[in-house]
Amino acid sequence: MSPQATSSPALAGPPAAAGARKRPSQGELVQRALDRLPPSHRFPLVDIGVNLMDKSFDKDREAVLERAQLAGCTVSVITGSCLRTTAAAAAFIDKYAGPHQLYFTAGVHPHNAKHCTASTLAELERLARHPRCVAIGECGLDFNRNFSPPEVQERWFGEQVALAERLGMPLFVHCREAYPQLAAVLRQHHQGVSVVVHCFTGAKEDLQQLLCLGFSIGITGWGSCHAAGGGSEPFASARN
Repeated sequence: MSPQATSSPALAGPPAAAGARKRPSQGELVQRALDRLPPSHRFPLVDIGVNLMDKSFDKDREAVLERAQLAGCTVSVITGSCLRTTAAAAAFIDKYAGPHQLYFTAGVHPHNAKHCTASTLAELERLARHPRCVAIGECGLDFNRNFSPPEVQERWFGEQVALAERLGMPLFVHCREAYPQLAAVLRQHHQGVSVVVHCFTGAKEDLQQLLCLGFSIGITGWGSCHAAGGGSEPFASARN
Protein backbone atom coordinates (compact mmCIF):
# COMPACT_ATOMS: atom_id res chain seq x y z
CA MET A 1 0.00 0.00 0.00
CA SER A 2 1.35 3.42 -0.92
CA PRO A 3 1.97 6.08 1.73
CA GLN A 4 -0.72 8.21 0.16
CA ALA A 5 -3.30 5.48 0.71
CA THR A 6 -2.51 5.19 4.44
CA SER A 7 -2.84 8.90 5.26
CA SER A 8 -5.91 10.00 7.18
CA PRO A 9 -7.57 13.43 6.87
CA ALA A 10 -8.63 13.09 10.52
CA LEU A 11 -4.99 12.82 11.63
CA ALA A 12 -3.76 15.52 9.31
CA GLY A 13 -5.83 18.22 11.04
CA PRO A 14 -7.82 21.01 9.40
CA PRO A 15 -6.33 22.60 6.30
CA ALA A 16 -4.78 26.03 6.71
CA ALA A 17 -7.30 28.72 5.92
CA ALA A 18 -6.67 30.61 2.75
CA GLY A 19 -4.90 33.85 3.55
CA ALA A 20 -4.43 32.89 7.23
CA ARG A 21 -2.74 35.70 9.18
CA LYS A 22 0.71 35.08 10.64
CA ARG A 23 1.29 36.44 14.12
CA PRO A 24 3.77 39.35 13.79
CA SER A 25 7.10 39.19 15.57
CA GLN A 26 8.08 41.78 18.15
CA GLY A 27 10.42 43.35 15.60
CA GLU A 28 7.61 43.62 13.05
CA LEU A 29 5.37 45.31 15.61
CA VAL A 30 8.11 47.82 16.34
CA GLN A 31 8.56 48.45 12.63
CA ARG A 32 4.83 49.13 12.20
CA ALA A 33 4.92 51.64 15.05
CA LEU A 34 7.92 53.37 13.48
CA ASP A 35 6.16 53.58 10.13
CA ARG A 36 3.34 55.54 11.79
CA LEU A 37 5.70 57.93 13.60
CA PRO A 38 6.11 61.27 11.78
CA PRO A 39 9.71 62.49 11.31
CA SER A 40 9.00 65.49 13.56
CA HIS A 41 8.52 63.09 16.49
CA ARG A 42 11.85 61.30 16.04
CA PHE A 43 14.64 62.67 18.22
CA PRO A 44 18.36 61.78 18.26
CA LEU A 45 18.94 59.19 20.97
CA VAL A 46 21.86 57.33 22.52
CA ASP A 47 21.02 54.01 24.17
CA ILE A 48 23.61 53.32 26.88
CA GLY A 49 22.34 49.89 27.96
CA VAL A 50 21.72 47.48 25.07
CA ASN A 51 21.83 43.77 25.94
CA LEU A 52 22.46 43.00 22.29
CA MET A 53 24.75 40.03 22.92
CA ASP A 54 21.94 38.08 24.59
CA LYS A 55 21.32 34.85 22.67
CA SER A 56 17.72 35.92 21.99
CA PHE A 57 19.14 38.35 19.40
CA ASP A 58 21.20 35.77 17.52
CA LYS A 59 18.74 35.73 14.61
CA ASP A 60 18.14 39.45 14.12
CA ARG A 61 20.93 41.42 15.80
CA GLU A 62 21.61 43.69 12.82
CA ALA A 63 17.88 44.11 12.13
CA VAL A 64 17.50 45.44 15.70
CA LEU A 65 20.14 48.08 14.93
CA GLU A 66 18.41 48.99 11.68
CA ARG A 67 15.12 49.58 13.53
CA ALA A 68 16.93 51.60 16.18
CA GLN A 69 18.46 53.75 13.44
CA LEU A 70 15.04 54.39 11.92
CA ALA A 71 13.69 55.39 15.34
CA GLY A 72 16.39 58.04 15.72
CA CYS A 73 18.72 56.04 17.98
CA THR A 74 22.02 56.27 16.12
CA VAL A 75 24.43 55.40 18.93
CA SER A 76 24.26 52.34 21.20
CA VAL A 77 26.42 51.03 24.02
CA ILE A 78 26.29 47.23 24.21
CA THR A 79 26.23 45.93 27.77
CA GLY A 80 28.86 43.47 28.91
CA SER A 81 27.43 41.40 31.77
CA CYS A 82 30.06 38.63 31.85
CA LEU A 83 33.23 37.73 30.00
CA ARG A 84 31.28 36.01 27.21
CA THR A 85 29.01 38.96 26.42
CA THR A 86 31.85 41.46 26.79
CA ALA A 87 34.10 39.56 24.39
CA ALA A 88 31.18 38.97 22.03
CA ALA A 89 30.40 42.70 21.99
CA ALA A 90 34.00 43.55 21.09
CA ALA A 91 34.04 40.93 18.32
CA PHE A 92 30.69 42.05 16.92
CA ILE A 93 31.75 45.70 16.82
CA ASP A 94 35.02 44.80 15.10
CA LYS A 95 33.17 43.21 12.17
CA TYR A 96 30.04 45.42 12.08
CA ALA A 97 29.94 47.56 8.95
CA GLY A 98 26.56 49.28 9.33
CA PRO A 99 25.84 52.96 9.96
CA HIS A 100 25.00 52.56 13.65
CA GLN A 101 27.69 53.85 16.03
CA LEU A 102 28.51 51.06 18.48
CA TYR A 103 30.42 51.00 21.75
CA PHE A 104 30.42 48.54 24.65
CA THR A 105 31.02 48.11 28.36
CA ALA A 106 33.23 45.50 30.03
CA GLY A 107 31.96 44.01 33.26
CA VAL A 108 30.45 41.23 35.33
CA HIS A 109 26.83 41.55 36.50
CA PRO A 110 26.24 40.73 40.20
CA HIS A 111 24.27 37.62 39.18
CA ASN A 112 27.51 36.29 37.65
CA ALA A 113 29.86 37.38 40.43
CA LYS A 114 30.16 33.82 41.75
CA HIS A 115 32.08 32.90 38.60
CA CYS A 116 34.69 35.66 39.05
CA THR A 117 38.38 34.93 39.64
CA ALA A 118 41.56 36.97 39.40
CA SER A 119 41.87 35.85 35.78
CA THR A 120 38.36 37.18 35.11
CA LEU A 121 39.46 40.62 36.21
CA ALA A 122 42.63 40.45 34.13
CA GLU A 123 40.61 39.54 31.03
CA LEU A 124 38.14 42.34 31.74
CA GLU A 125 41.01 44.80 31.88
CA ARG A 126 42.31 43.54 28.53
CA LEU A 127 38.86 43.94 26.93
CA ALA A 128 38.37 47.35 28.56
CA ARG A 129 41.40 48.63 26.65
CA HIS A 130 39.57 48.08 23.36
CA PRO A 131 39.14 51.50 21.66
CA ARG A 132 35.34 51.08 21.62
CA CYS A 133 34.98 50.17 25.30
CA VAL A 134 33.59 53.20 27.14
CA ALA A 135 32.81 51.99 30.69
CA ILE A 136 33.27 49.25 33.28
CA GLY A 137 30.06 47.34 33.94
CA GLU A 138 27.42 46.22 34.12
CA CYS A 139 28.50 45.65 37.70
CA GLY A 140 26.94 46.28 41.11
CA LEU A 141 24.82 44.55 43.74
CA ASP A 142 21.54 42.62 43.49
CA PHE A 143 20.23 41.38 46.84
CA ASN A 144 16.76 40.71 45.44
CA ARG A 145 17.59 37.32 43.97
CA ASN A 146 21.09 36.68 45.31
CA PHE A 147 22.11 34.43 42.42
CA SER A 148 25.58 35.10 43.83
CA PRO A 149 26.17 35.37 47.62
CA PRO A 150 26.05 39.00 48.83
CA GLU A 151 29.63 38.95 50.16
CA VAL A 152 30.86 37.63 46.80
CA GLN A 153 28.94 40.35 44.97
CA GLU A 154 30.47 43.05 47.18
CA ARG A 155 34.00 41.74 46.69
CA TRP A 156 33.88 41.66 42.89
CA PHE A 157 31.94 44.90 42.63
CA GLY A 158 34.71 46.58 44.62
CA GLU A 159 37.31 45.03 42.32
CA GLN A 160 35.53 46.41 39.25
CA VAL A 161 35.22 49.87 40.83
CA ALA A 162 38.98 49.76 41.45
CA LEU A 163 39.52 48.71 37.83
CA ALA A 164 37.48 51.69 36.62
CA GLU A 165 39.58 54.00 38.79
CA ARG A 166 42.81 52.51 37.50
CA LEU A 167 41.75 52.92 33.87
CA GLY A 168 40.00 56.27 34.39
CA MET A 169 36.73 54.91 32.99
CA PRO A 170 33.08 55.49 33.99
CA LEU A 171 31.05 52.86 35.85
CA PHE A 172 27.78 51.39 34.56
CA VAL A 173 26.09 50.15 37.74
CA HIS A 174 23.19 47.80 38.55
CA CYS A 175 21.52 47.83 41.95
CA ARG A 176 18.46 46.17 43.41
CA GLU A 177 17.53 46.12 47.09
CA ALA A 178 21.13 46.94 48.07
CA TYR A 179 21.43 50.73 47.85
CA PRO A 180 23.04 51.33 51.29
CA GLN A 181 25.63 48.61 50.59
CA LEU A 182 26.22 49.96 47.08
CA ALA A 183 26.84 53.47 48.41
CA ALA A 184 29.23 52.07 51.02
CA VAL A 185 31.32 50.24 48.41
CA LEU A 186 31.43 53.29 46.16
CA ARG A 187 32.42 55.58 49.03
CA GLN A 188 35.26 53.21 49.89
CA HIS A 189 36.60 52.77 46.36
CA HIS A 190 35.17 55.55 44.20
CA GLN A 191 37.68 58.29 43.48
CA GLY A 192 36.19 60.68 40.98
CA VAL A 193 35.09 58.39 38.12
CA SER A 194 31.68 59.01 36.61
CA VAL A 195 28.90 56.65 37.74
CA VAL A 196 25.55 55.81 36.14
CA VAL A 197 23.16 53.78 38.30
CA HIS A 198 20.83 52.47 35.62
CA CYS A 199 17.20 51.34 35.99
CA PHE A 200 16.73 52.87 39.45
CA THR A 201 14.20 50.95 41.58
CA GLY A 202 14.87 52.27 45.07
CA ALA A 203 13.16 54.64 47.49
CA LYS A 204 13.53 58.42 47.62
CA GLU A 205 16.12 58.15 50.41
CA ASP A 206 18.24 55.91 48.17
CA LEU A 207 17.89 58.35 45.29
CA GLN A 208 18.91 61.34 47.38
CA GLN A 209 21.97 59.49 48.67
CA LEU A 210 23.13 58.64 45.15
CA LEU A 211 22.49 62.15 43.88
CA CYS A 212 24.49 63.60 46.77
CA LEU A 213 27.40 61.43 45.65
CA GLY A 214 27.16 63.03 42.22
CA PHE A 215 25.94 59.98 40.33
CA SER A 216 23.68 59.91 37.26
CA ILE A 217 20.43 57.95 37.55
CA GLY A 218 18.78 55.83 34.88
CA ILE A 219 14.97 56.19 34.76
CA THR A 220 13.02 53.44 32.98
CA GLY A 221 9.41 52.32 32.67
CA TRP A 222 9.53 51.30 36.33
CA GLY A 223 9.05 55.00 37.04
CA SER A 224 5.39 54.60 36.05
CA CYS A 225 4.81 52.00 38.78
CA HIS A 226 2.39 53.08 41.53
CA ALA A 227 3.94 51.08 44.37
CA ALA A 228 4.08 52.98 47.66
CA GLY A 229 7.48 54.59 48.12
CA GLY A 230 8.61 53.53 44.66
CA GLY A 231 7.84 54.19 41.02
CA SER A 232 7.66 57.89 40.26
CA GLU A 233 7.59 59.04 43.91
CA PRO A 234 11.41 59.19 44.42
CA PHE A 235 11.84 61.21 41.22
CA ALA A 236 9.10 63.67 42.22
CA SER A 237 10.83 64.22 45.55
CA ALA A 238 14.17 64.86 43.83
CA ARG A 239 12.73 68.04 42.29
CA ASN A 240 12.61 69.72 45.73
